[in-house]
Amino acid sequence: MWNAVRALNERGATYDALALDADRRDDESAAKEFRRRSRATYEQAHLAYEFMQRLAAGR
Repeated sequence: MWNAVRALNERGATYDALALDADRRDDESAAKEFRRRSRATYEQAHLAYEFMQRLAAGR
């Protein structure tokens, strides 16, 4: 499961890079969509991390 957290964080970073690239190309709609996907992916990673922390603590 920790690999899933890492993979989600990497995916979020990829979306960040894609958003920056879209900004450089003046493609506002693509940049906005990549930023939305990035936020959603980082939120999923955070939720998975919290779940793993609770699981490890026995809660």
